[in-house]
Amino acid sequence: VWMGEVEPKLPIWASTDPNAILDRVPTLASEFEIVVIDGPGSLDEVTRTIALVADKLVIPCVPGMFDARATQTFVTVLNRLRDIRGGRPSILLVKNKVQTNTHLSNDLREAATTMGVPIANAEIHLRQVHSDVVTQGTVVSRYVKLSKAPAARAAAEELMQLFREVCNG
Repeated sequence: VWMGEVEPKLPIWASTDPNAILDRVPTLASEFEIVVIDGPGSLDEVTRTIALVADKLVIPCVPGMFDARATQTFVTVLNRLRDIRGGRPSILLVKNKVQTNTHLSNDLREAATTMGVPIANAEIHLRQVHSDVVTQGTVVSRYVKLSKAPAARAAAEELMQLFREVCNG
């Protein structure tokens, strides 16, 4: 809903029905070079369906033991699916809401290594700008043009680094 408000010309289709997702995604994939599916961070039927049709999963994970454990459970299920699908979808873990100079961020990198999951070089830091853009009805890449704040530029650079890594990896 928010993305449709920010970019009204962007073709957006929304559903929480797993059967509708299975029916619609192949058509979308034939119409567009890239299809982005944003799903819930849980192991519900919608998330499993998304994993079933995806080529690549980008999994944001907040540094901390609870998120690392939940991610481990998710990755265990994904690895079973990947065995069935010949290694697909590929997985990339992204450290999200990172706070500089904390042990939690290092712990997450170690947990990802233990899980055998690649972790993105790009990290998304916890910044007020991510909340501000929602209330401003925009996105970071546009907001940075209006704001002179170094944090806005840093947030935009982090997101661009992540997009490049996801698209080229």
